[in-house]
Amino acid sequence: MPGYSIDWPLIGDLLKASLPLAIAGAVAYVAWQQWLTAKNKLALDLFDRRFAVWRRIQEKIAERLKEIHAAHEKGEQPAFVSESLQSLWEALDDAHFLFGADVRASLQAVDDAIFSFGGDHPDEHVDYVTATGRQTKVSARHAGLEKITKARRALRVAVEPYMAMDAVGVNRPARPSKGRA
Repeated sequence: MPGYSIDWPLIGDLLKASLPLAIAGAVAYVAWQQWLTAKNKLALDLFDRRFAVWRRIQEKIAERLKEIHAAHEKGEQPAFVSESLQSLWEALDDAHFLFGADVRASLQAVDDAIFSFGGDHPDEHVDYVTATGRQTKVSARHAGLEKITKARRALRVAVEPYMAMDAVGVNRPARPSKGRA
């Protein structure tokens, strides 16, 4: 085109001026991606710790129930404080720092139900050895197991929000997102 020319020095100056902006934008994007990665790693680490404590609590509950059942089958009282009960208490202590008050209350309910079912709690003691009649023993055991089962179900409901991957806060459950109710 006649009279039309490209001002190459002006284009060079514009490119020189915009290059630091482009570099700053790239650096900001990388920093944002690193922040997201760190946040996701924290969520994953917290999930792993919570899940490990959850599994340990479930294993210790099962051990204690087996111990109680074995003692009842022999017509004996379970040990007042056993290794399985102490291990359960240790797992409950670990959970104290990973979950909120709602889960701690549910854990306490499970602990109380197991403690009373085992005949260890003096206020709620059911003497399976001297209870009169087989039906009384069976009914008492059934009631104790039902109490434990209800407490464990309530515990599962209380723990579930803490197991979401977006539950980053140590003592709070995940915030409901738009996709979840």
